[in-house]
Amino acid sequence: MLLSSRRQRVLALMCAVLGASSVGASAGGQWRIAAAAAGMLLCAAVLILVDVSGRARNLERRQAVLSKRVDGLFTQQKREATASRSSLTENAARIIDAVESGDARLLEAVHAAHGASDRLGTVEDGVVRLEEEAARQRQTHAGFRKEVFGVIRDQTREVEALLQLFSRVSPRQPMPSSGRWALDATGLLNLYALVQRDRPELVVELGSGTSTVWLGYALEAAGTGRLVSVDHLDEFAGHARAAVDLHGNRDSTEVRHAPLTPLRLGDEEFAWYDRSALADLDGIDMLVVDGPPKVTGRHARYPALPVLLEHLADDALVVLDDTDRSSEQKIVDRWLETVPGLRREPVLVGAQAVLRYTRPGAEVA
Repeated sequence: MLLSSRRQRVLALMCAVLGASSVGASAGGQWRIAAAAAGMLLCAAVLILVDVSGRARNLERRQAVLSKRVDGLFTQQKREATASRSSLTENAARIIDAVESGDARLLEAVHAAHGASDRLGTVEDGVVRLEEEAARQRQTHAGFRKEVFGVIRDQTREVEALLQLFSRVSPRQPMPSSGRWALDATGLLNLYALVQRDRPELVVELGSGTSTVWLGYALEAAGTGRLVSVDHLDEFAGHARAAVDLHGNRDSTEVRHAPLTPLRLGDEEFAWYDRSALADLDGIDMLVVDGPPKVTGRHARYPALPVLLEHLADDALVVLDDTDRSSEQKIVDRWLETVPGLRREPVLVGAQAVLRYTRPGAEVA
């Protein structure tokens, strides 16, 4: 693990404390304290990234030393191979001389040549193994370097997105954690910006959680609209409902439990939300697709658009999360190929696909 040193754990704890302080201060209207805490949080996050980067450089130096040792052994083996080849050539010449002179040294030269040939084969095998090991070491080094810089880049973006979110939202209670199973901060920031831009009257979210609370605050800031969030697990729906109640968004946000049921589309079988839980939702201005989880089946989120297409408004947004995964990318491609009036919009932050649906023949202002 990258955050394994004592110093890194202390900095991570500082980030947590400063983040909580910033949220608490903003909730209490103490904006100067909140801004100061947010600034210190950013500094602590930068210190973590710098420390991780330093550890990565140390690992790179160790990798370079190991590669240098492997190269040295490789050079030594090549020298031995060259010497064995020279010995084999000399012994071959001795054989020729012995044959031509009829000398009794023929047998001795033959034995010596066989021995040199065996040694040469052993050395050449060793050279091949060292070449393969050197190639593996170079590949491992390049992969590790790419992974470390990827982690630093992604964590920096997430910190930036969180700071932007908390500058826009003053939560009444501590916010649920982002990332892992929940939407990450960049995805939440993208959803918040879309709500502020389009001001949808009805938002439907497939897959409840952290995003449910953030979307509730986004609609509150926009001054219009309601959110219906659906989850296939009753336990998760209960957690989301409790979070909504805690933050006081019950009037604008509804969480529904819709267990997965068999669904057939053409020649394909899916496990998808119980359609009766969505039957009354018409004129959906914004559809957020973050479920079902991919473990429930191949292209698990594909049915969202075919099933709910007739429930969308004449001009609607469809947002699919996790489009950094190949399965979600294929879902977007299938939607664009099969749904008339659907086109892709640019995305500034987050791993989401934003699609604009305009119903064919509809008059859109």
